[in-house]
Amino acid sequence: MKFKTMKGKMLTYFLSLFLIICIAISFMAYFMSKRMIERKASSLMSEVSRQAVQNIEARLNGTLDSIETVANMPTIKDPKLGWDKKKTILDEEIKLHGHIKMGIVSKEGQSIQTDGTTVNIKDRPYFKKAMEGKSTISEPIVSKVDGKVVIIYTVPIKNGN
Repeated sequence: MKFKTMKGKMLTYFLSLFLIICIAISFMAYFMSKRMIERKASSLMSEVSRQAVQNIEARLNGTLDSIETVANMPTIKDPKLGWDKKKTILDEEIKLHGHIKMGIVSKEGQSIQTDGTTVNIKDRPYFKKAMEGKSTISEPIVSKVDGKVVIIYTVPIKNGN
């Protein structure tokens, strides 16, 4: 369409200019909004991750506290009492808290576990820390017994020194 009048030419010019400005503003708004949404999403993901870490730490520490309570029971601490009495307490703890298994380890590193297996763990760092009197939570590790990824809690059982 050709406009021969000045009014028509001016109208075409201003409409074209208006359309170009609207498109430019739309692109700017899109990219600015995209950037703000990405920043907000990143911020929210960081916050959710931080809260997840806090929840996991609280759960791990709660489990460790529970195991420390068991380790301080007179029946568990008494070296004169047999494995059967100690196993009964450990089995109750497994049912109560959903552990896979529990065990008691000698000073030499020989572990007897509630499922009947025995394993020598003297080479494991968490055993060495328990022998130093420190409670520990291992990093997730692959079990030498069944190949599953597990977290091991170790708590020293102290009877006197």
